[in-house]
Parts: sequence; structure tokens; C-alpha cells
Amino acid sequence: MTHETEADVDQRRERSPSFPYLELSNAIDLAKKLHGAAKLSEVRVTDVASIWGTTPTSGSLMRYAAALQAYGLIESSGSGLNRRIKVSDAAKRILNDERPGVRERLLAEAALKPKIMAELFELWSTDRPEDSFARSQLQFDYRFTGDAARRCLVVYDANLHYLRPSELKDNSMAEGESVSASATDVSDHHVLASTLNMPKGGSDMSDLVGHAASEMRRDVFTLDEGEVVLVTPRSISEESFLDFVDWLELIKRKIQRSVSKS
Repeated sequence: MTHETEADVDQRRERSPSFPYLELSNAIDLAKKLHGAAKLSEVRVTDVASIWGTTPTSGSLMRYAAALQAYGLIESSGSGLNRRIKVSDAAKRILNDERPGVRERLLAEAALKPKIMAELFELWSTDRPEDSFARSQLQFDYRFTGDAARRCLVVYDANLHYLRPSELKDNSMAEGESVSASATDVSDHHVLASTLNMPKGGSDMSDLVGHAASEMRRDVFTLDEGEVVLVTPRSISEESFLDFVDWLELIKRKIQRSVSKS
């Protein structure tokens, strides 16, 4: 019977959650190189090393492949030295589909495909906390190591480029969605907020605006400086409500930092 040593336990504790090592823009570049060399054919991952500027024995090679798979840019089969990869249909469309809005929508979906990135985007949206606070959240709430937390924030910040509220709204328009008057008077920021609170299974980017119009409630509180608008689902679970209360506490702290000292 094998017993864990103290070193084994420490090593297991220090293993961070899985997250893409590369920013999405870099992953797209690697997918483009793979497509240029192999088109849609399967190739051994070790044969891709030279295309990606690394070596078959380099740790970077597997990190690159893992990042592309996390974003849904490649499909893979086998394992170890026999692992084979090919460009996915989504990556092919990102590289070649020139219809207005389609590429942007697919990039937004790819940016949120890694589970941890979707969870963090739901938590932080496009305005994450300052570095020290965000790193602490990753380390103590998600069990990241210090180095992994710093790298994860670099990737998260870079990928926000593909998750701008106006782009998401435009993408929905490009897919032929009809936008009612009740949806058009919701600002870009609040339309984005609605997708973060969609029921599970209903977060397809192409349904964003229509969902905001039919399934959301809009509450407005007027301050001397302007309006505060809150867009929420008309029905949520008890668990979601508790998560929402925790999120409001975070928002309160953010807004407090903006309060002017008179």
C-alpha cells in the first residue's frame, strides 16, 4: 500500500485550478499557424512543436496545446507522445468567417469557454478589483498559487478585449435577433449584466438582447449624479440569490472607493 508523504501532500495543495496559460489572442495565432500547416488534418502534437516555435520535449508545447483546447480552438485524441490534434470547427470559423459579427461572437464564446474564466467573468465582469484584492480572491477562494494567480490575471485582462458589452450587443444584432423597445433602452453595461445572471443553459451570446427584453426586470434609483440601473432575472433560485448578495457587497466596496471626500 502506498502512503502519501508530507511532500506529496504539499505538492497537491499547491496545484492551482486549470486555466489557459495563453491569452486568447496568442492562442488564435497558434491556431492560425496550425491551420496553415495542417489545414483540418490531425497531426501529432510533437510534430507541431517547430510550427509553434518550441521543441517536442518542452513544457511549453503541452501548455500551448492545453490552452488551445481550453478555448475550444483544437480537438484532440490519444495521449502522451501519441496525442494528435487538429483545428476545431470554431477555430476555422474564427479564422475564415468574414460575415459581420460572427467572428466577434465566436471570440467572445471562446474567451468564456474555460470554466474558470467564465466564473471570474461572472464575478468581476469588465471591472475586476485591483490586483492585490483579485489575487487574494484567486488564492484563498479558488486555491491558486501566487504565481498562477498573477498569470491568470494577465490572461483575464487580455481576454476582456473580446468581451466588450457593445460588441456582444452588436453580435446579437448580426445574428438576426429582433430587438424590442424595452431592450434598446438598456445601456451596453446593463445588457452585459443580464447575461451574467441568465439561468444555467441560457447563456448563448446570440440570445443576449432578446433574453434581456423578455426575462429580466429593470429597477432604477435616481441619485443627484445620475441613475443607478439594476437588471436582474425575474426569477432566481435561493442559491443564486445568496451569490447575488455577496456580489452586491463587492460592488459596494468598489463604489465606496469612488466616493468623493467633501
